[in-house]
Amino acid sequence: MQRKNEATEKKAKAQYLQSVEDRSKLDGLYECILCACCSTSCPSYWWNAEKYLGPAVLMQAYRWIIDSRDESTEQRLNKLKDPFSVYRCHTIMNCTRTCPKGLNPGRAIAEIKKLLSGLAKKPEPKLDTAALHKHDCVLCEDTETDDFEEDLQLGCQQLEGDIYLK
Repeated sequence: MQRKNEATEKKAKAQYLQSVEDRSKLDGLYECILCACCSTSCPSYWWNAEKYLGPAVLMQAYRWIIDSRDESTEQRLNKLKDPFSVYRCHTIMNCTRTCPKGLNPGRAIAEIKKLLSGLAKKPEPKLDTAALHKHDCVLCEDTETDDFEEDLQLGCQQLEGDIYLK
C-alpha cells in the first residue's frame, strides 16, 4: 500500500482504517493463491507469456487499485496502459472457469479497462483517514464497558459500528 503524504506515513503507528463497505470491495481479489491455473488457461498468456502479465497479476493489480487506503491509483493505472497489460485480455473467461478458488480475474481486468478508459472512477473512501491523522485521532483501546454513554465520558467518539476514536 502506498500513501502520498510522507508525514502521514511516518506518523501512522496503527493500521489504516477502512469502512466495512470499502473492505467488502476487496472480497474475491485477495484470496488468490497464485496457482497459475488462470494464466495457463489463457490463450493470450500462451502466445505472449514473456510480455503479458496474465490474469493473476492483473487481478492483484486491481486489488491494490481499488483499495480505499491506497493513494497511488493513478501511478498503478499508468503502468497498465501498454498493449501487453490489460488490453491483451480478450475476455475469453477461461481464467474464471479454471480458478480453483472461484475467483473472477476476467471481471477484475474488465474493471481496470473501465478505469483506464474513463468509464469508471475509483470511489472515494467512506472513511477519511487523512482527516483522522490530521486531527491526531487514534483508535481507542477496548473499553471495559459496552455502554456508549460511558465510552463518550472516557473521551471516545463512535465513528462507525464498533470503531471508536479518541
